[in-house]
Amino acid sequence: MAFLDKLNAITKNVGDKTNDMIETTKLNARIAKEKAVIEEKKHQLGRLYWEKYAAGTVLDEDAAAICGEIQSAYDAIAGFEAEIAAIKKEKEGEKKEEPPTAPAAAEITSGGAFCPLCGSANAPGAVSCQSCGASLKPVVRICANCGAELAQGDAFCNECGTKA
Repeated sequence: MAFLDKLNAITKNVGDKTNDMIETTKLNARIAKEKAVIEEKKHQLGRLYWEKYAAGTVLDEDAAAICGEIQSAYDAIAGFEAEIAAIKKEKEGEKKEEPPTAPAAAEITSGGAFCPLCGSANAPGAVSCQSCGASLKPVVRICANCGAELAQGDAFCNECGTKA
């Protein structure tokens, strides 16, 4: 009988410990839930103060300082975004300003005209490009410094040396 009494005591002890663990786990879950509620309320409080600050409401010194730091971060972000936009705009401008590639010498001697804008081959005597409609008349380039006529493909003026 002593053996069965010991076995009953052990079983009761294990059962009690299991129940305690279950209760502790339930309580820990409830604690975690309440902590999540607290964090959400803190976020709501922060948004409330920010909205008041943005609306021009005078806040206490500590809250105003934090809101000022947030505004500084927003201003920095706006500056960075403006820099990104300027870089993109500059890149787009560079792409648009690239001169069309000149046709090979063999293509020039074939008698047809090549579009200076898109590079498409056109029939001999054509006045405008059949692909994009650009004028096929030769463009005369003039040096901005001395007024001398620049040859097609010249990077510098032959008269004064100014970059074309």
